[in-house]
Amino acid sequence: MDVSGFYGQRFNKVGTTIFASYNRNWVYDPSDTGFTAIPQFDRYVFNPKLFLYLTEHTQISIGLNAMFEDRLGGDIEYIKGKGDDTHSYFEKNKTQRHSTQLTFGHRFNEKDRLDFKNSVTYFKRNIGVPSYSFEGVQVSTFSELSYTHTNQKTEWVAGLNLWTDKFDENKLTDFQPRDYNQTILGAFVQNNWEATDGLTWKQDYERIMFLIMELPYFRASPPTSRLLTIFPPGSEEGLAIKHLLSLQKIAKGFNTSMYYQSTRIRINWKEVTG
Repeated sequence: MDVSGFYGQRFNKVGTTIFASYNRNWVYDPSDTGFTAIPQFDRYVFNPKLFLYLTEHTQISIGLNAMFEDRLGGDIEYIKGKGDDTHSYFEKNKTQRHSTQLTFGHRFNEKDRLDFKNSVTYFKRNIGVPSYSFEGVQVSTFSELSYTHTNQKTEWVAGLNLWTDKFDENKLTDFQPRDYNQTILGAFVQNNWEATDGLTWKQDYERIMFLIMELPYFRASPPTSRLLTIFPPGSEEGLAIKHLLSLQKIAKGFNTSMYYQSTRIRINWKEVTG
């Protein structure tokens, strides 16, 4: 069973969209094996979004996506409430996934624009089977700030990215909790150049990423020496990799993994008619 609804409206400088749905599935055993091929579940989704048109050049949008789901599979008799020593196998899953979306855009003039994006995700899951239980919460975020400058033939985009990811497991068994905490910071510069009416030269100056795990230890992965066996020391890639040694010294005191991605040059050709 699926039931959903959508509403959208704009009131001058304020707009909104709202989506909601409910999904239900009953237990299904087409082969009569006594076990579920498709488990029974109930799922609720709610997704409202607000749009603010502050000025002609400035817009903000704020959204939320919430989802709740209960899922039960396993022995058919157990699911029907007739479980005993023989019919005792089950698989229970309870899931919550919520995420926020935030965008901000401001155009200074016809050539310059500033954009900001952010998302925060909360994910919680409970898993239960006979003699084993699991429960954990993951919180992750993504943020990006970019500045765009456009000319008649070229466009420059520069910005910063920040990713965070944290997982906490509730200790319900004798297993060691699989907790972790990661932070990734990135910077990028991109140039688009329209050489002719049909030829676009696009060059991405790829990012050197910093993966900060925890303090106060330090490491570099992959090793610089191993990267130099892939890229010749005299090449542009090899020279860039050598700079990792300086970056490693700057980051000393952190448990850091550094990744180098070589410069990419792409030429896109499109046919021009007329």
